[in-house]
Amino acid sequence: MERRRAEDGQLLDAAADEVARVRVELAAAAAGATTLAELAPTGSDLTRVQPLLEQLAGAVAELLHTDLAAVWTTVPGVQALVPSAWVGFPDDYIGPMRVPFGTGSAGRAVAERRVVLVEDIERSPDYGAFREGALQHGVRAVLSVPMLTLAGEPMGALSAYYRGRVVPDARELELVELYARQAAEMVERARLHAEARSLAALERRRGEQLRQLADTALALSAAQTLDDLLRLVTEAAREVIGCHQGVGSRLPNGWTDATTFVSLSERYAPWRTYDVLPKGFGVLNAVTRENRPLRLTGAQLLEHPEFRGLRDAPGHPPLPDYLAAPLVGRDGTNLGILQLSHRVDEQPFTAEDEAVLVQLAQMTSSSVERLEAYERERAAREEAERTAGLMGVLSEASAVFAESFQPQGIVQALVDLLVPRIADTAMVHVVDEQGDLSLAALQTRDPAGRAALTDFFRAFPVDTSPGSPAGTVLRTGRPQLLPGTAGPAMAAAARDAAQFEHLRSALRGSSLCLPLTARGRTVGLLALSREAAYGDDDLGHVLDLARRAALALDNASRYAFERDLAVTLQRSLLPRALPMGAGYRAAARYLAGAQGTQVGGDWYDVVEVGAALVLVVGDVVGHGVQAAAVMGQLQATVRAYALD
Repeated sequence: MERRRAEDGQLLDAAADEVARVRVELAAAAAGATTLAELAPTGSDLTRVQPLLEQLAGAVAELLHTDLAAVWTTVPGVQALVPSAWVGFPDDYIGPMRVPFGTGSAGRAVAERRVVLVEDIERSPDYGAFREGALQHGVRAVLSVPMLTLAGEPMGALSAYYRGRVVPDARELELVELYARQAAEMVERARLHAEARSLAALERRRGEQLRQLADTALALSAAQTLDDLLRLVTEAAREVIGCHQGVGSRLPNGWTDATTFVSLSERYAPWRTYDVLPKGFGVLNAVTRENRPLRLTGAQLLEHPEFRGLRDAPGHPPLPDYLAAPLVGRDGTNLGILQLSHRVDEQPFTAEDEAVLVQLAQMTSSSVERLEAYERERAAREEAERTAGLMGVLSEASAVFAESFQPQGIVQALVDLLVPRIADTAMVHVVDEQGDLSLAALQTRDPAGRAALTDFFRAFPVDTSPGSPAGTVLRTGRPQLLPGTAGPAMAAAARDAAQFEHLRSALRGSSLCLPLTARGRTVGLLALSREAAYGDDDLGHVLDLARRAALALDNASRYAFERDLAVTLQRSLLPRALPMGAGYRAAARYLAGAQGTQVGGDWYDVVEVGAALVLVVGDVVGHGVQAAAVMGQLQATVRAYALD
């Protein structure tokens, strides 16, 4: 029932408005003024609001018998009026004017939502700010009618300016009020239409941004390196939001080791060579410290307490405004920052822009953590594989060294084990009897250059002077990590350009020079070279391998010395010649039972005892010098016994 009464009331109000409209139309026709019927068709054409308002200002001036009139409109969000159309005033006078609500006749009419008549501007307290200009243009009185919508919202005011004191009659006021209502409807329609178009454009932009964000998410998930990731997100941020400047930064430990990508439009092309990294001061520090986005206009940027005016970055491109979002990890730590400046459409950054950038920052943070976790996993896997390979080399080396008693075999096995698993080139120089270093073994990844390198290093003397790498290693017993060693001295000593090219190729990158030390004595040097840099872990494993090789080499040298001594002793104890008699001839042949046991306690002898011939074959348990010495004692004992 109440709803029905309300509807009936609205119908009565509409009918009353229409009756008043018709009455005023008749009055306007009788007065010879422009009728609303002539304005209404044009008023529905929203693309011609400005010409219509100018027509309306002329109609008001005509109706109220004056040559000065203006149409004032409100500014959304601002408590002030601006002139939208006028007649009789110079453009440079009225065009720049701004009338705050509550001041002048128009400002009062809008604030109080009623007709305001200022009969004498010289005496009006509301005209203080505008009095002088109005008097200069011949204005003495002003009538202002608020432009109110059906809902009572002010859209502006219609003002008529008189050159003398005047009081409009009721009929003129009624018609102007109807003009004002018509003008309010036109402005409201225009604004609603503009808002609708703006909303439609915003929705289209949001749809496009969503598509671009989806494409960016796919691209970020496929990025293989941090550089690619930062490039993708920085360029996407510039494109999605539409701005001239973009910077993406990953900050693992602050700005000292930051990875940064900068994207600038053609407008900022002169600054593309600027490569000075930020020092971590200013507003960007506020973003990374607090892990909160920051959106500032140019004026707000200048007033920000942490903005330093780019004095720490001379040559930096200008920042007309600023928008930034932090990269935040899952544990809440800062990973970096995305920064933008200067929208292409010259508008300030909006809350929607900030939301888009924050979403991009969140996607980037997840991608950074994923990528770096993958890199850590890959590095750990490679390290485990490398360590397993090194341990395999050590295990294989131990087996090889344990089976070999030949120094040459040991050093050759050493370089064969090292290439290509640990080195591209490996060589061993041993200390000879004169204390000099001579090449004992060499191996390279490239078989084509092996002969040329071998020829060179056999003829090229190793520099053992104080300060030289080899000399330092020999004197200190500590390894040396060196850059590539194919320097000018080798170039001068090379047989020809081809040989030096082999040298340069084999000794590029990183080199290690290590002592082969066993039982406190350096028996040689091991030199390694490869393109990839050697690290501390490499050094530790290679040192272990060098110690094992040195011990095996020293053991082989000791074994060879003992063997030679035993052979000499054994041969000196065996009979030089066997006796020969009238009825016999004696012959002997000594054959070792197995390799490595040819020196031991086996012996034979032929002793004549009167008419008898004693043949003796003996075997002493053991080998080496001790067994040979026991053999000599037994031989003497047997001979003494036989001849006794």
